[in-house]
Amino acid sequence: MSIQVRCQCGQLLDAPAEAAGHKVRCPVCREPVSVPEPTRRRRSGRTPSPQPDADLDHSTPPRPRRTPKQRKRRQESHTSDVPKSLPPKQAPTRSPNVFRPTEERAISVPEKRRKKKPKKPAAGSSDLGFITSLMFPFRTEAMLTICVMTFLYTCIMVPMQFLHLPMMMMSPRMIVGVLFVMMLIQGYFWHFLFEVLRMAAYNEQDLPMSAAWEPENIFYDLVIAAGATLVSFFPLIAGVFLFCFQFIADHPFIATLLIGIGLLYLPMAMIQAVSTAYIWVPAMVESATSSPLSLVIHLILAALIALPCLYLPMALMASVLHQSVRAAFPWYVIPAMVRMPWAYLETLVLVIGVAGLTVFLQFLANYIPVLGVFLVWFLVFTGNTAIMHRLGAMYYENRHALGWFPDGPRVY
Repeated sequence: MSIQVRCQCGQLLDAPAEAAGHKVRCPVCREPVSVPEPTRRRRSGRTPSPQPDADLDHSTPPRPRRTPKQRKRRQESHTSDVPKSLPPKQAPTRSPNVFRPTEERAISVPEKRRKKKPKKPAAGSSDLGFITSLMFPFRTEAMLTICVMTFLYTCIMVPMQFLHLPMMMMSPRMIVGVLFVMMLIQGYFWHFLFEVLRMAAYNEQDLPMSAAWEPENIFYDLVIAAGATLVSFFPLIAGVFLFCFQFIADHPFIATLLIGIGLLYLPMAMIQAVSTAYIWVPAMVESATSSPLSLVIHLILAALIALPCLYLPMALMASVLHQSVRAAFPWYVIPAMVRMPWAYLETLVLVIGVAGLTVFLQFLANYIPVLGVFLVWFLVFTGNTAIMHRLGAMYYENRHALGWFPDGPRVY
């Protein structure tokens, strides 16, 4: 005796009488089917039962009952591909794909996640540190600009070296003329260098052939350079001011002029002092060894000169990028040094190397009168261009660690 039962897939199965009240597995869709109890019928008027479509599969054990989590997961996997526009009765169980065979469509295989490719470094980001900055001034457009500026500055600065201070004090017009020429020279010099720093800070590759000759920009960058240098060397300047206080009190007008000229000439005076170090350093060493008190005084003076020189590059970078001299104060500069110590150490190595070459060329300039001065100014422009490019590249490489501009870069 057998019991006929119809599966959900539409297949008619022929189950044995012993399976009444139990569940059997459909050989087609592999789903469990409940077998009802047999019903007795009269022999007279009994219609022959239809032939089953397939025999019952006894070789495979019944599938274990799913847990609620498995049911929910299966339901979500079936309904995730169903379009929302179709009604539930007409919605297919799987999204059709005409480009895949029917056998592959029957089994849904989860797609593998694509691995994200590592981002390539931006063009112009230097992995070699100061070596890239050293090679930067030797480009064609950079060398053209540096050579032109070196020739002009040599023709202007050589005659100004023969102007003596007593001669200037005799004529107020000469004082005004010298101040005006110094403002143009120093302002254009620092304006060009700061344009290089800004260009490198925003990862641009084109060096400006010549900075725009705008008096506002020149005077503004001159104030930035003089202000950052004044903040860096403030302890030394304050000591000199206290030492010369009696002279300032007796001659206020002359002292004011000297202070004005000194502030305008302060950045370039630092370069001149470094280039003539072969003269005053041996004299300081000889004077320091005369007595213990003199040694202590010279050590303090050396510290007041060396520490501001190490402080000045970061102060210049902060002032230029923040467009304010207030960024050169220690509460801005010292945290920036702590956040990128190794990058700033590379910059200091570059500064010390350029200073050493400047001292060597200045020593050779005594034996080559005209060509030596040209070589010194050429090295000053080339070395300072490399230093400013390194400062800008250092900011670009560590801009996230510094966090100076969270709202985006400033527009110049």
